[in-house]
Amino acid sequence: MDRQDVLARLRNDLIFAPDPMRTQSALEEATSIARSWTEPLPLAQVFQILSTYHVNQAHFGEAEMLISEGERRVGNHLAARLTLAHAKGTVLYRQGRYTEAAAVLERARDILPEGELRNIAARIWTSLAGVYDSLGETEKADDTYRFAIELRELEGDANGLAVVYYNYAELLTRREDVDLALQYYVRAYELESKAGSRNSLAQTASQMSLLYAQLGDAEKSLAYLDEAVTSARASAVPMTIAYCLANAANVYERLGDDVSRKAALVEAVRYCEDFPFPSISMPAIGNLGAAYLNDGDYAAAEPLLRRALAMSQEHGYRYAEGHWLLALGTLANRTDKFTDAIPLLERAVEILTETHSTEHVLETILELANAHAGAGSLSEAYSRISEWARKTLEEHKSDLKRRLTDAQRRLEQERRRKDSEIDRLKNIELSEANTLLQQANEELADLADEKDEFLAVAAHDLRNPLGDIRATLQTIVSSQDVLTKEEIIELCADLVDSVGRMQNTIHSFLEINRSERRQHASMERETVDLTILAHRVAERQKLRAENKDITLSIDSEQPLWAQGDASIIDAILDNLVTNAIKYSPRATTVLIRTEVRDGHPTICVMDEGPGIPESERSSLFKKYARLSPRPTAGEDSLGLGLYLASRMANRIGGRISYCDAERGGACFRLHLVQT
Repeated sequence: MDRQDVLARLRNDLIFAPDPMRTQSALEEATSIARSWTEPLPLAQVFQILSTYHVNQAHFGEAEMLISEGERRVGNHLAARLTLAHAKGTVLYRQGRYTEAAAVLERARDILPEGELRNIAARIWTSLAGVYDSLGETEKADDTYRFAIELRELEGDANGLAVVYYNYAELLTRREDVDLALQYYVRAYELESKAGSRNSLAQTASQMSLLYAQLGDAEKSLAYLDEAVTSARASAVPMTIAYCLANAANVYERLGDDVSRKAALVEAVRYCEDFPFPSISMPAIGNLGAAYLNDGDYAAAEPLLRRALAMSQEHGYRYAEGHWLLALGTLANRTDKFTDAIPLLERAVEILTETHSTEHVLETILELANAHAGAGSLSEAYSRISEWARKTLEEHKSDLKRRLTDAQRRLEQERRRKDSEIDRLKNIELSEANTLLQQANEELADLADEKDEFLAVAAHDLRNPLGDIRATLQTIVSSQDVLTKEEIIELCADLVDSVGRMQNTIHSFLEINRSERRQHASMERETVDLTILAHRVAERQKLRAENKDITLSIDSEQPLWAQGDASIIDAILDNLVTNAIKYSPRATTVLIRTEVRDGHPTICVMDEGPGIPESERSSLFKKYARLSPRPTAGEDSLGLGLYLASRMANRIGGRISYCDAERGGACFRLHLVQT
């Protein structure tokens, strides 16, 4: 089996859609491959799959060890090292070690070769955008996500595109751009549904549930929540299950269902006891403590809130730390421990101000004022509220200015992108126009050369009959008194033959000219009945055939429809039937038949002449082809007829072929386009 097929199967079994029945065997296979493969890039991809699997199981130490081993094994192979750098950045990010993750991913980004390794580049830029978002650098995150989306779209990677759509939607959600966030979640959801990725689908459906709850659409919210939890359990990925259980509580909170919210929190906390997912278990524990606080069950609330506070401080979750300090300060106020509440709430104000959590800062200031009032320091409470009001007004103005600047920047970026796309399309159109013009010029030059050649041939072929005519007329004029009537009639017959040869030459030249005009005219295809055209050509060629005692027979009674230009088909048939008459012995038959051959409507012209020797058939449709068969009544042949007929057939999408006729002789078939 191809190595990429093996890797795709392992990704599916260990990451995208793990099945408990296959997971252990897939893990053993991947571990065995990691020991035996030596080609750097596939080897790095195996280590990445293994590390991602262990991260999803919260085995972060094992994941880091695997990446370190992979780095030793792949040497200096650039694509392999970049693949492992991305994997390492992901492991650090999932542990909340954002600064370290940013450093690893930025180093990888800076050594990416421009325009190459787009798949790896897209993954690095996507992960880096998520890190910037977690570090609070929203402007950098926004720009990085947009570039990552461009890379993913260029690469055409559906799974990767779903990931970056999801991550960018998370950023938009935090910026309270709910409508746009929902659009990107829907895009990710559609791609994940097609791919059957239960793990990713669960997370996306969970976020969509939350947004629909925020928009007040309870029916859609609960439907997506049910799909999220079902898909998460089917994925068998512990982190995804924990994530969806915890998110369910947020959904119920926004829907105002406190009973279901508390039940969801209890389930999430219980599930997370077996897995070290601080980013999930910490808010679940804290929110459960806050729920008990709101119920007045202070004894149950305090240990949970202190545990959540300790976890947020240990892992550097600043906003969460401020939030749990506020909850503990509120609990202290409600239990009349005002002096204990003051330092907790002062620290909460400091952190929540730093993290720009304006709404929660106001709530904290009010609790702090209550604490000071309870402790007997009303002036301090008044001072705190006044200071907060002044700072909030300044921050509001600054935030409004930042939002307007950010919106203007995004609009300017979009304008530049559109201008760039317009310029690109204009350049493409100009390039295509120049190419077409160059081709037209080359064709015109070829046609001019060909016309010069035709004129030279025509002049040569007209000179001889004109000389014959001049000589014959001089004979008649100078000897009219001595010539008998029979001699004059014989000389006039010679004149008729010479004029006929000249007419044939001029007719051929006019056919060339007509063919070229048609080739460069905009011709619309029409539906034609080949049966009617067969009868028309027989009528036109009737006199010519009778002069040689040749019978024109038609085997064509039922309508046979084709696509083409009737006048061009008439000209082709005139050429083929004239040729057949010219090369047929007297008292023979020329058959015109319509039929369907190989799915194409076809019209055949068959004679009983000598046919074409096999050695000469390769020259049949070339200019000035002089073949060994000669006209049976001394007719002229310039060697241009079949060449012209073939050109005209090509013009209408058809072609002419040759084979031996059923009763000997030549058979020419005109194959046309079916209606």
